[in-house]
Amino acid sequence: MGADENASEIAGDGRSRERGTSLSDARRLVERIKELECLYAIADLVENQAISFEEMLQGIAASLPPAFQYPDITAARLRLDAKVFETAPLDRLPPGLSAPLKVREMERGRLDVFYLGGRPAADEGPFLYEERRLLDAVAERVGRVVERHEAQETLAAQQAFMNELFDALNDVLFVVDLEGRMVRWNRMVNELAGYTDDEIARMTAWDFFDPDSVERGKQTLLDPSHAKSERLDAVMRTREGRRVDMEFTGAVLRNSLGQVVKVCGIGRDVTARRRVEEAVRKSEEKFRTMFNNVGDAIFVISPDGPVLDANQAAVERYGYTHGELLRMRHGDFRADSHLLLEPPDMDAIATNEEPPRETVHKRKDGTEFPVERLRRLIEYEGQPAILAVVRDITERKKTEEELRMLNTELEGFAHTVSHDLRGPLAVILLASEAFTDFAASPEEKGAREQMLKMARVIHRNVDRAKSLVTDLMTLAQADGSGEETDLIDIGQVVASVLEERAAEIAERDIEVDMDADMGQVISSSTQIYQLFSNLIGNALKHFDGIENPRIQLTHTGPDNAGHHYVLRDNGPGIPDEMLETLFEPFVKGDKGGTGIGLAIVAKIVNIYGGCIRASNDGGAVFSFNLRDVVT
Repeated sequence: MGADENASEIAGDGRSRERGTSLSDARRLVERIKELECLYAIADLVENQAISFEEMLQGIAASLPPAFQYPDITAARLRLDAKVFETAPLDRLPPGLSAPLKVREMERGRLDVFYLGGRPAADEGPFLYEERRLLDAVAERVGRVVERHEAQETLAAQQAFMNELFDALNDVLFVVDLEGRMVRWNRMVNELAGYTDDEIARMTAWDFFDPDSVERGKQTLLDPSHAKSERLDAVMRTREGRRVDMEFTGAVLRNSLGQVVKVCGIGRDVTARRRVEEAVRKSEEKFRTMFNNVGDAIFVISPDGPVLDANQAAVERYGYTHGELLRMRHGDFRADSHLLLEPPDMDAIATNEEPPRETVHKRKDGTEFPVERLRRLIEYEGQPAILAVVRDITERKKTEEELRMLNTELEGFAHTVSHDLRGPLAVILLASEAFTDFAASPEEKGAREQMLKMARVIHRNVDRAKSLVTDLMTLAQADGSGEETDLIDIGQVVASVLEERAAEIAERDIEVDMDADMGQVISSSTQIYQLFSNLIGNALKHFDGIENPRIQLTHTGPDNAGHHYVLRDNGPGIPDEMLETLFEPFVKGDKGGTGIGLAIVAKIVNIYGGCIRASNDGGAVFSFNLRDVVT
């Protein structure tokens, strides 16, 4: 029903009804004209291609108020599914006039009109009978418009999908009529043949092929007896005259009467496929060349043990011929014979989680050499297999041993340097004390004060240098070597640290809370003392200006990760920029000492197989774990 038909129906009903209302004939005529204008406005909105669907629905809602008796206080709302189009906020209004929006007989929303103020009663509340008919007519029209819009969207989506499907294919695809004229084609026709769309539109499919291919295609595809698709070989000619060998799958398209009306063809350039096959062959040859020229020994091993393949480096490294290697199993290379039957961990290998492993292998002549082995799961000739890369680390082991010896020499050198440095420092310290005594004798007051000041500076710097040397020595020696270990009660060690610091703790009224059971660790008592002494001393340095200072020590474990400890205080915390480098030597804050104490802590924790982490949570928090170390 169009706008004119709706208008005629509403106007006719209005003229035919004789009801006792207060509206004059002139007033009724004005109202009917407003309703006609509303319907025409809606018709214009529906046909307007320049606006969106949502803009059209908003316009329909906006066209309703002017058509009612009291347009100044009339508001309209159009609801379609979850979308709402309204002329004013209509959350809390008295009941108005409402009509359902039905699309394909299903109610999808409603069309509502409200008066924003009270008005005299008429045919339906304050609304006229003609206004009810207008709202119903508009609701019906909107339902048809929605149905048409959704049908168009579905059609457009299907058309877009077909276009995407056509162009997504990497093969030539075209549809032609019985005269050979091109009806549809995808981008691959343009790319392979080299023609533009305008040029192809003026061509026939037969223009792309040599005469023999055209004749065979017509005889095969246009034969009414063929009901299924047919496979054809054809030679396609490009715009530049290049001949391309193609494999085509062709099929006829029939109408409802079974008559052939079009022909569809999908073609693949077999020249490209042959190039790919050649590239694969060369790639395999290149892989084989690389496989045989890698310096590490490489084995391809069946999951149940037999060697499937080996490279030239394996032949040279182990002293076997290639044929001999293929008659061996993976365990035959191991020098530790008691592990020859160790099955591979296929789950770890398959997920690339098996780490490189050091072991000892043996050559054909019986000599042994250290290796590092890395295994990964691969597919070999269509079956799962293990790729094992075995690196001879004889030279690396020699280098590591040399480095260890160099480190030992370096630590000895550091010890000597620090020892030589302590002597002069001790002399300076004694001299500064004597200088202080001399300066205190009755002399000129000004000179004496200067000497006292200089003496204090010397004394302070000597103490600082001595402290630095002591910390450096502790850091250099904190490697776990040469330390006697025993089952150490951690609580007793911490108690001794607190006892030594008791005066400072009491003077500053610091509360210390420690778990009753701090655990026992096989360790060096000296190192455990250094660990907790540095951590507690670090906390004590940063309580200036803190009310109710507190240190808390907690312990959990033991478990698989050892004993877990947390030391927290309620001080100012650790600057964020220092959290990442806090445990490196010489990193210190404003109140730090030599910057070595926490480096010593981290080194000791590492000796006992643990790790330490610093964070802030109402103050500084140090979390670490310790494992037993047996020497």
